[in-house]
Amino acid sequence: MSKFFKALEQAAQEQARRRHPAPSEPMRERGPAVIETELPEAPRASGLEPPRAVADGLEEHLVSLLAPTSFEAEQYRALRHLIEQLHKSTDLSVVAVSSPGGADGKTTTAINLAGALAQAPDARVLLVDADLRGAALATYLGLGERTGPGLVDAILDANLTVEAVAQACPDLNLSVVPAGRLP
Repeated sequence: MSKFFKALEQAAQEQARRRHPAPSEPMRERGPAVIETELPEAPRASGLEPPRAVADGLEEHLVSLLAPTSFEAEQYRALRHLIEQLHKSTDLSVVAVSSPGGADGKTTTAINLAGALAQAPDARVLLVDADLRGAALATYLGLGERTGPGLVDAILDANLTVEAVAQACPDLNLSVVPAGRLP
């Protein structure tokens, strides 16, 4: 089992503990940006569904794109619901996925979350690969080596527009800005 799915299981256990705290455990005060929402419990699938053919070359852990009705993808839909609620109440429009370590699932999490957000028919999702040292977004999505401009090029050339660096993925209902060429 990958580190990512272990983290999802741990988060579910922690959420269950918060719902039913021990009597000796004091209740913590929450900040105003926290939205308390009861999410329906998803049925546990015995395994992943056969991959849905969205595009050739997708990385197998992209459950939001390959198996959108699986238990694993449901966890991203639950996160999507919380983000949509924050968007409605605070006008949230940018979400960043980050961590201090390497190889801990940032790219997989970002793509799966973007895939879950893009499932809404009126959604406009732009996924930006800002990991300049370990850019892997294009590889995970099967976009291959792109010869066009990316994030680095847009930073270095103020005349480049978002449209010039974003690559549309119409089958996935999202657009991607790859890291681009390093200077």
